[in-house]
Order: sequence, then C-alpha cells, then structure tokens
Amino acid sequence: MIVSIQETIQQAKRFVDLCFQLQEQCHQDHKHVKALSKLLKHAKNFQPEFTAQGFFNLNKHVVFGIIGNVATYVIITLQLSESEQRFPGA
Repeated sequence: MIVSIQETIQQAKRFVDLCFQLQEQCHQDHKHVKALSKLLKHAKNFQPEFTAQGFFNLNKHVVFGIIGNVATYVIITLQLSESEQRFPGA
C-alpha cells in the first residue's frame, strides 16, 4: 500500500514535468501549446493526496513512524507482563 501511494505521487509529479518538457518542444504549434497549457494547469491543481480523513497526509514516513511506535508499545508491554509473571505483586 505504501509503495503504491509513493509511486502514485511520484508519477503525478513526473507527469507535470513531462508536460513542461512537451510544452518546450512544441512551442511552434500554438494549438498544441494551448492544449498542453490546459492539461498542465489541470494536472498541477489536482495533485493526488492520500490523507487520513483530511487530518494529515499519508506518506511512507508517517506510516513507518506509526508502525515503529506500535512495535515499541508491544515490546514494552510484553516486557512488563513478563516481569509481572516473574515477580508477582511487585
């Protein structure tokens, strides 16, 4: 899932870059430049975003951070329950 999110965002940015490159190459043909300008404007305004109900953007850093925090919590919980079994009532 994370790879798909990152890939989608990167491909959208790459698409905008390719539109700019095509616009530079087609500077002679006014019809193509006008169409590319409209496409470029649309692509820049509608960049894909993956959010958690609009609170924050999802990306690999956020997801891996959440996974790391959950793993830390589980490890600490296991260690505390193990020490409680060794020393009951302590």
